[in-house]
Amino acid sequence: VAHKFLSYTGYWVELMNRLYPRLFNLMSDDNVPSKKWLARAGFTIFPPQPVGVNGRLYCPFARDRS
Repeated sequence: VAHKFLSYTGYWVELMNRLYPRLFNLMSDDNVPSKKWLARAGFTIFPPQPVGVNGRLYCPFARDRS
């Protein structure tokens, strides 16, 4: 299942990037598998920053249309 999911990543990311010039969001700083997956998909992962009342660290990530 994981291999099949990874094989479709490029297709869906490209499709969404055609619709939206910038894809962006936040992810938990300790989510290492997602960081690796997003980097492989062409996203830039920015340094973590505290978010919310508890100041939990989240990394913004973004991918601009090429």
